[in-house]
Amino acid sequence: MEALLLGTGPAEAIPRIGHDDALCRDAMKPHSKSRRLRSAALVRSGETAILIDAGPDIGYQLASHRVQKIDAVLLTHAHLDAAGGLRTLSDWASAHGAVLPVYTEQATLRRYGAFPGLAYRFVKSGATAKIGSMSVRFLRVRHSLLPGFPTLGFRIGRFAYASDVASIPAPTLKSLQGVRTLVLDAAFWFERKFRGHLTPDLSVKYALWLGVEHLVLTQTGHTYPPHHEAEAFLKHYARSRAPGLKLSLAHDGMRVKQA
Repeated sequence: MEALLLGTGPAEAIPRIGHDDALCRDAMKPHSKSRRLRSAALVRSGETAILIDAGPDIGYQLASHRVQKIDAVLLTHAHLDAAGGLRTLSDWASAHGAVLPVYTEQATLRRYGAFPGLAYRFVKSGATAKIGSMSVRFLRVRHSLLPGFPTLGFRIGRFAYASDVASIPAPTLKSLQGVRTLVLDAAFWFERKFRGHLTPDLSVKYALWLGVEHLVLTQTGHTYPPHHEAEAFLKHYARSRAPGLKLSLAHDGMRVKQA
């Protein structure tokens, strides 16, 4: 199984218009890993392909990676950065002669309405769904500061993905036992915590508690230094604080493999 990270950035993509800070300047360089679109991923196993989230950048993300097949869509929540591209995704599905099943919660329908190329399948946390060769478990995480935006993470075998997280409830932690590869929110840099998201040190604590082998930090935002600086610091941090853990800073286009 492989996860292609189509986007690894925050609610407002990087670089930001009108910004001249070090991160945005670095993001403007050709092939810079500091450049980040809104978070999304494509998980493939055998002939099955599952898209996670469809934010405002989804059309470009699918086109730039020449994605021709999607079997289902998982939505973490109904915020714009995760679901604001549903109309574009519907157009993509129609152009490919498909109606995509979208596994989500009722809040998505209330916020965005229905689309001809999409078929909502409402799920509850703790439930599982068989999608092609993959079995997906839907797990509750805490994220939104406002009511009406329940948020999910997903476990697929020994791989788990949770891009928008403030904290992980005990039942979900129990359900994540045995995961080897965890793609997890670390939106704010050390000591820059904001309600609704995690920082790298908190994500590492979750990974150590769960005993995962590989932690991939995603959803990283504007409080971070340029990618190469952040990556070097995180590697040093992992060696000193979590020597048995493989720690990676995600970037757009990154491929994460799980046996």
